[in-house]
Amino acid sequence: MQKKYLYFMAAAHMCDDINSGALPAVLPFFVLNYGMDYTAVGGIMTYADAALYAVKTSGKCGYRFFDAKLRAHLERELQVQQLLNEALEQDGFQLVYQPQFQAATRKLNGFEALLRLKNGKAFPGEFIPVAEQSRMILTIGRLVTAKAVKQVAEWQWQGYAPVTVAVNFSNQQLLDKDYPKYVQALLEVYEIPPGCLEIEVTESLYLDPSEKPRQFMRQLLGLGVKLSVDDFGSGYSAISYLSHVAFSHMKLDKGLLDYYEKTGDSRMIAGIIQLAHSLGLTVTAEGVETESQLAMLAGFGCDYIQGYLLGRPMPPEEAERLMKTAEG
Repeated sequence: MQKKYLYFMAAAHMCDDINSGALPAVLPFFVLNYGMDYTAVGGIMTYADAALYAVKTSGKCGYRFFDAKLRAHLERELQVQQLLNEALEQDGFQLVYQPQFQAATRKLNGFEALLRLKNGKAFPGEFIPVAEQSRMILTIGRLVTAKAVKQVAEWQWQGYAPVTVAVNFSNQQLLDKDYPKYVQALLEVYEIPPGCLEIEVTESLYLDPSEKPRQFMRQLLGLGVKLSVDDFGSGYSAISYLSHVAFSHMKLDKGLLDYYEKTGDSRMIAGIIQLAHSLGLTVTAEGVETESQLAMLAGFGCDYIQGYLLGRPMPPEEAERLMKTAEG
């Protein structure tokens, strides 16, 4: 009988009037459409979870039916999950390094480590959400940190001046309670200055009203690593959380530059840079692609820039050549 039915999931989001806790925020209900086969990907609950997740991630009140489009998305998601499993088992990940430069002088300042699949069968924008949803990000997050720390150590062994390398931290990694201890062990094994490692966290991390994110970040700060706020201006931009943890750096979201390109209005960028400096934070602008953008940012006192204008993500060997050129 199951083969004759396609299972649909509609997730009804109850909005502000019931979000006080008296009722659950999400009430699922089920619809069966007679005559359609749903066995191509998985069972009923697989479809239900997919539809429910689609509504939850939309950030809106509403519902979602499981349809052909969502099925194709689910099939691809399962493929990507398999790619990630294979990459973890077969050393299938690599890091590329996007350089960051001083805005005023264009002098090399450091790198951001970016994760890639060696086989190129999925891009970060596709596989990172899958890794987060499946919690593989806990293992992948450690792998990225280890590769980045090892690379910094190798560059120092080759005689290059210490350079800062930033890694991204997913909110899901808060579940990895021993991550700070893992970072400490890496720093000790590879004997690099803690300040050479920068951990980038997103604003959304601090939407959690509990003390957990702050305690976690303080443990990392206690090791001497740097903390930066990534993608500032991407949607939340709550100012209060900046005072909860001793961030040293802020990265402006590329969307701010996109808005500037469309409207010519740079007041928001100028205001955020001024705010960051008043709090003792340095600022990097991401996604800088034109000379006019660089000139505008430098005029407002932006400290660093990152983007295709001066440097695309590159393999370690190319990063070494860039460092050699920078050192003269």
